[in-house]
Amino acid sequence: SNLLGNAMRHGSSERPITVDLDGSSHDSVRIAIANGGCIPPDLLPTLFEPFRSTTSRGGREDGLGLGLFIVRQIVLGHGGTIAVESADGRTAFHIELPRATVLAPPAAAES
Repeated sequence: SNLLGNAMRHGSSERPITVDLDGSSHDSVRIAIANGGCIPPDLLPTLFEPFRSTTSRGGREDGLGLGLFIVRQIVLGHGGTIAVESADGRTAFHIELPRATVLAPPAAAES
């Protein structure tokens, strides 16, 4: 919901938001959320860092700067990856999640 909210808030109202779900792989599921809009290249390296507030189209501060950080932490917590690309008037977030998470065995109890 955070990525969709960001796409609505920061994208172009004249261009559609797309959500693609690809479950064709046996090992993973891919999700892509894209909108019409660009993120300045100098912001891309720190986009997922906490407390990086942004300015919306209205010129006001928008949020605490935790939304994309939380999204990344959830994706990483499930063993997945997240990436963003922004060029030619389009921004897309790509998430890949494994179909099954392999958990480490519990630590042996000390006697």
